[in-house]
Amino acid sequence: MSHLNKSFIKFFQELKKNNSKEWFDNNRKTYEKEVKVPFNNLVTNLILTISQFDESIDKDTKKAIFRINRDIRFSKDKTPYNTEVKAAFVKGGRKSSYPGYYLAIGPEKIHIGGGLYHIEKENLEKIRNHILNGQNGFLAIINNDTFKNTFGTVQGEKNKKLSPEFKELSEKIPLIANKQFYVMTDVNSEDVIEKEDLIEFVTSYYRTVYKLNCFLWDALI
Repeated sequence: MSHLNKSFIKFFQELKKNNSKEWFDNNRKTYEKEVKVPFNNLVTNLILTISQFDESIDKDTKKAIFRINRDIRFSKDKTPYNTEVKAAFVKGGRKSSYPGYYLAIGPEKIHIGGGLYHIEKENLEKIRNHILNGQNGFLAIINNDTFKNTFGTVQGEKNKKLSPEFKELSEKIPLIANKQFYVMTDVNSEDVIEKEDLIEFVTSYYRTVYKLNCFLWDALI
């Protein structure tokens, strides 16, 4: 049984045209039936599947799912609702700063990824030292054919200035300058949203991220 269907896509297509509280309130029952409940079920089942190979993630569905309401306090864009649903599978829930897995589903694209996005200064130093002391292990992960074919490379903003030991290594491993260590890829929503094996389809990407997450976890311990 597929978790999502074309009604899910249609809701967000309409929301993009009518992103207002009045429209959302008038279509709240559709949101509950076609988006919220199916996505909650999808996330619950993804948690069960991911937990089979990564026990670190939080098992609470509510902690994984982001709110549909946008935080518009400091944004020029005052539209009140996100036009996609999002979840993060990570220890401590979506707001934590541990390695994990990410999913966002909108009317055009599904974004699938993982790694570590929010990194405190102290933890960034630990990760860089772990790369410095475990260069071969890190290179084996990011140069793996499946990893490269799936995600390309590790993404993230970079520091312009590095301490001498890291600056020297940056010639061999430019990723040492990263302030974030995450991967992301997109697939067309309409191509996969009704797949009977959507759980395993998404999880296959997470299995590819798993070794990177293990490396990052080892750095933080």
